[in-house]
Amino acid sequence: MPPPQRLRTAGPAPPGPPVGGPRPAAIETAGRPRDLIKPSRTLTIVSMALGIGVLVGITIRAGAGLREVFFLLPAASHLLALAALVTAIAARAGLWLILARALGVQLTVRSAFLAQVTGEAAGAVTPARVAHDPMRIAVASRDSRNVGGIGAVLVGEMLAKAVALLGIAVLLLLLLGEPRLPAYGILLYAGATLATAGVAMLLARKRVSHVSPLWWRRSRLGEQRWRGVRLQAHRLRRRLGRLRRIGAATVLVLMVVTFVHVGARLAVAPALVLGAGIDAEMGPLLLWPLLMLYVVTLIPLPGGGGGVELGFAASLERVVPTEALPALTLWWRFYTFFLAAIAGGIALTAGSRLLSTRRDAGRDAGRDAGP
Repeated sequence: MPPPQRLRTAGPAPPGPPVGGPRPAAIETAGRPRDLIKPSRTLTIVSMALGIGVLVGITIRAGAGLREVFFLLPAASHLLALAALVTAIAARAGLWLILARALGVQLTVRSAFLAQVTGEAAGAVTPARVAHDPMRIAVASRDSRNVGGIGAVLVGEMLAKAVALLGIAVLLLLLLGEPRLPAYGILLYAGATLATAGVAMLLARKRVSHVSPLWWRRSRLGEQRWRGVRLQAHRLRRRLGRLRRIGAATVLVLMVVTFVHVGARLAVAPALVLGAGIDAEMGPLLLWPLLMLYVVTLIPLPGGGGGVELGFAASLERVVPTEALPALTLWWRFYTFFLAAIAGGIALTAGSRLLSTRRDAGRDAGRDAGP
């Protein structure tokens, strides 16, 4: 009689998939944040080259040299502009955190800050900044997988921003009087944002069918993904329902934080000018740059293709001294666009490498635990 064979044991067996396939809650609908950006390198390079060309043209027209462009503004201007940028980002992250708490959505401080800077990076390399909000949703929902809940946070931010812009434009018109054209442009943008948020809230009331549509089945996207879409649509509908019932105290705090955010973005140009001791009329210095910040979404080229720089310089050429205009244009664009986009790009690259390292470590651990 042969001796009984010894059974090989290598610890507990790895858990298998749940019966009936993965649950809808476990389906990751946002994917990897970096996968949302598929920029055309040629288009981005052309757009950036146009922006550089515009800056060179402004410099030549002003008769300034590279030294004046880069070193004309003192350290005080840069410190004030940097403080305004940090305040704007912090206020926007704080707005998301307050909305998330009011709506019962899980969101960490780290994810709220990362969502803002990575959104700037995504918007910088995509036409008309189309990837800005999807990237913010993807990054902010990494912890909870609650894409629908973060979508409701975004709708709440749109409503708060629209009301704040309406209030600021009216206030500046009443206090400063001139120029009226940029104030009307901001009012139009705020009205469009308010209408967009309202349409999103109306569409979210419609329930998603249990049966996937024909185009979905023809695309072979799968019923599991459709169940994930239904789940996130349900979460969005529920959180938007809570958004309508937010208390007055929370609304007041949200509006204060939103005014701080918009005001900080508004303060970059005056910070650069006042820090350098340049005497300039405050009305155009406040209204025209604010309009340029939001009109960029209408320019199809990534980063605006020099259109924002050209509009900024053209609108302020009679407001600030000619020799200071190239430096003011360059550094205003740097603090309102490039710096946050660079920080977001670094965060995306570092996060992607960290995820790859964790996946490799998990794969190696799985091999070590095998029979």
